[in-house]
Amino acid sequence: MKATDDVFGEIYQSTRVEVTGSGFVPAIGQIGTDEATGCNRISWSIPTELPAPLQPGTVRIYRETAVSDRYKLLGEVPLTEGSYVDETSTPALLSQRYFITMATNYGGESRSSAVHANAHLMVNRAMGHDINLSWTPYEGRDVMQYVILSGPSPDRLTELAAVSGHTLSYTHVRTSDEATYYALAVRFDVPQKRASADDARNRSNVVCSADAFDVTMAQNVVITSQEAELKLDQEQPQLHLQAVVLPMSTTLKHVQWSIAEGETLATVAQDGTVSLKDNATGGQVTVEAAATDGSGIRETVTLTAAPYTDIVPVEAEEVRIYATGGVIRIEGIRSATTLRLYNLQGTLLHQSEASGDTQISTSGLRGIYILQAGRKTQKVMLR
Repeated sequence: MKATDDVFGEIYQSTRVEVTGSGFVPAIGQIGTDEATGCNRISWSIPTELPAPLQPGTVRIYRETAVSDRYKLLGEVPLTEGSYVDETSTPALLSQRYFITMATNYGGESRSSAVHANAHLMVNRAMGHDINLSWTPYEGRDVMQYVILSGPSPDRLTELAAVSGHTLSYTHVRTSDEATYYALAVRFDVPQKRASADDARNRSNVVCSADAFDVTMAQNVVITSQEAELKLDQEQPQLHLQAVVLPMSTTLKHVQWSIAEGETLATVAQDGTVSLKDNATGGQVTVEAAATDGSGIRETVTLTAAPYTDIVPVEAEEVRIYATGGVIRIEGIRSATTLRLYNLQGTLLHQSEASGDTQISTSGLRGIYILQAGRKTQKVMLR
């Protein structure tokens, strides 16, 4: 507050108001297919303690619309129910994205959870009797394994194979054209036993080999870059790679990106964005793009990564990030720290340095963005 008079001039006074429970963030546990309805079931964890403004506990469920990063309120249910079935969802057709909030008893909402999206399984014919399975990645939690289930009917599925959480396709080698049903189970923690009780709750849509379509297989993959130089350094901490699958008549043009060499130096997202990691050595990074149609076609590109140590080791738990009044507030910074704001496609929108509490204007921004402050990275919902 600022006041001005003829005697004392301008007088300033500020007051900090701490809202109890304002830092509470609900968490989605998983999204899977509800056995009874075939629709998406969104499950959440139930905290042992709940801040007073959020009691008795009401969960609001939001789903992304046909416009990226715009969400619609589906409904609200008591926290104690533990899950919500989206009866308007269509997991057999596509992957859908959700987040949840909690209603406050003064008419507001808690901070939103991380966005989760179900894995969507697809099927096509490979060579001979073989069947190729591909799927969209589960979003919202680190996946340890994808488990491919198969069987003679949707209710008689058993484990066929388990693959890494980075893998997005699998070819089932068969000796006949007998109808086979498939589903995908998502494992966030690798169980000690072969089967997991969570597999049924984390299961994808079911597909059948009889519905598999014939495809024109990939014969080549060409990798290009939006940037002129294939290098990662402080001035260019990201590269945006694109893969063209040839021939142009190839049916499935999607590729799976991975780091073949240099995982300690860089990461690659499934949209082809390569990001430099904090490292002290530098070196060569080999990025691979593999066709997902069962053809086995893949291509690699090698780039140079420079040492990258400008990220100050600020303790993540000391930094608080939240959106309010048209800005993103960053509090708890105690030394020179690099701030970077990205959209979900990995495009860098803002970069600056800060040595104390600061804020970033969000004028014109709507949806979910990623803010990196030192070693802390957090998704921020802008409304």
